[in-house]
Amino acid sequence: MKLKAKITGSKVHEVGYRVFLLRKALELGVERFNAYNTKENGNQVLIAFLEGDKNQIAAFREFAVVDKPENAEVSDRTFEDYEGYILSIVDYMHLIQVEQLSKGIPAILSIDRKQGMMSGWWSMLQGTVLKHRIPCLNPCSARP
Repeated sequence: MKLKAKITGSKVHEVGYRVFLLRKALELGVERFNAYNTKENGNQVLIAFLEGDKNQIAAFREFAVVDKPENAEVSDRTFEDYEGYILSIVDYMHLIQVEQLSKGIPAILSIDRKQGMMSGWWSMLQGTVLKHRIPCLNPCSARP
């Protein structure tokens, strides 16, 4: 059996919803799963696809109806049968890892740039301490 779940709300993106559903699919032993974020009529929408036996589908559906990530704001959940292709859950895990890495790399680069600026600021501060013989409040290597 295949299921398409549509979760709509003002905050269903950037709250870990896809990983939240992926984890449940893994717990249920599902072998095929896929999910993506989109927008419809100004609302955030998460579309998830699942393939499994009758019990797996029923348990996933019940979970998706009663539970959500902590910061999610959901206004509607709909479910329908699905006939199309669904990624293997392992392929989906690889896909989501790559997506998360692509979000993290700019943050890491930003931290690296800021660290470089702080290093320059710290060198300038140490030079001021040495030049003006300003006493350090904490033990530091900048003492004359």
